[in-house]
Amino acid sequence: MMEIKVAKYAGFCFGVDKAVKTSFELNYDGNKYTMGELIHNRNVIEQLEKKGIKAINNLDGLKEGDCVIIRAHGIGEKLYNDLKSLNVRILDATCPYVKRIHEIVKKEYEAGNKIVIVGDSEHPEVIGINGWCEGKALIISNEYEAEQLPYCDEKAVVVSQTTFKRAKYEDICEVLKKKFAFVLKFDTICNATVQRQSEAEKLSREVDVMIVIGGKNSSNTQKLFEICKENCSETYLIENADELPLLDKNARTVGITAGASTPEKVIKEVIFHMEEMINGHEGEINFSEALEMTMTELKTNEIVKGKIIGYNNNDVFVDLGYKADGLIPMEEFLDDPDFDPEKELKTGNEIEALIVKINDGEGNVALSKKKVDSIRGFELVEEAFKNKTPIDVVIKEIVKGGAVADYKGVRIFIPASQISDRFVKDLEPYKGKKVKLVITEMANRRRVVGSCRAIIEAEKEAKSEAFWNEVEIGKEYTGTVKSITNFGVFVDLGGVDGLIHVSELSWK
Repeated sequence: MMEIKVAKYAGFCFGVDKAVKTSFELNYDGNKYTMGELIHNRNVIEQLEKKGIKAINNLDGLKEGDCVIIRAHGIGEKLYNDLKSLNVRILDATCPYVKRIHEIVKKEYEAGNKIVIVGDSEHPEVIGINGWCEGKALIISNEYEAEQLPYCDEKAVVVSQTTFKRAKYEDICEVLKKKFAFVLKFDTICNATVQRQSEAEKLSREVDVMIVIGGKNSSNTQKLFEICKENCSETYLIENADELPLLDKNARTVGITAGASTPEKVIKEVIFHMEEMINGHEGEINFSEALEMTMTELKTNEIVKGKIIGYNNNDVFVDLGYKADGLIPMEEFLDDPDFDPEKELKTGNEIEALIVKINDGEGNVALSKKKVDSIRGFELVEEAFKNKTPIDVVIKEIVKGGAVADYKGVRIFIPASQISDRFVKDLEPYKGKKVKLVITEMANRRRVVGSCRAIIEAEKEAKSEAFWNEVEIGKEYTGTVKSITNFGVFVDLGGVDGLIHVSELSWK
């Protein structure tokens, strides 16, 4: 009997999963578009088109009130600003890993460093990354291209396409070290990509036949195919069950993996058809055989504690000390822009969650961390309000008259006049940012108001007081130029503005 082995890390990564869910859950009456194809999967694209969501490659024809979804690949800064200027509704589903690269590239480029992107210059993710350094990055796809570069007496900052092969990235970086005066390499390959590629390499060494499921134009799927083909000559790339090849009857084991743009439904259909081919009749899918068990010792809506035993692109696995493990959707962790799964989801870490379902249909206990955070968060917000303690929040959306921030599931309204100590005309750049505030009003769970301005002004006042307590005539101070006028320059000395008269300025 032929054995089917399915890779644990196969299918949607959490970045793609978030983008797909954002699109399918969208309830909007106006025109709906995605900036480029949402993912490299024809079935998903067709389903989106049936929902009235069309893919566009430029801004021609867009009008105010249209809704545009930014896919997981992300877009460049200019394109993002052009979308904003059209007053369209923007749903940003950029993968958190990709967004981190955007921030690195923008910061390092503005610091005057040369940006090098290792990846495919035609890939939308790379095009988007390059857009955060005005399209001036060097884009390298292999060692040969790196070898052809002339020596440059500059500092190079190197980032990688998130789906690039790690070993290849390391080799290219070694070459780049010989081409620049100094090289700062960032590890920007997605952890899910590393896991998927490592597991595919291991599995392809153990089986007689390897099936890779994914779009023909998907970069990460192509890399999976290349990795598997190196170890298993009988490796096939298919997009769906209809493309399954006839398998050699002498093959004893078949391995299956899938790219980040492959829906779970497609993977299940491939496995089902393979088992039909092997057994000659319909059978259950091996990897999803549900364990029939009743968890009488657990109750729905009960808060429980458990230990993290692992995670993949879609779920975090929790040991509850019972016969079944608990699953927390990975998307519940993605609201925090600083979320790092490698640090925060370490095996053995204790976690608190609420039981949503005793049995999710596949023998697991469905859990929610977000619901517990909301309960605990409200208690913490109440305490912060009573003690006037500052808290760090993430601004989730811009609304009429201000912004709405999230603190552990609690929505906090920040009036536009309280987001800064100065007038801010456009609040959009604050979206997704982490800010510090104090709770100024708390009538009930639905009416919580906060102020960043109060903290900013208090900090400035403290700096000003410290400055005047220590200021000395004749002492040298270092400050930041705030504005230039005809009669001189205003300099921020740390809480206090100083004026250097034009006659006292030195141009050296």
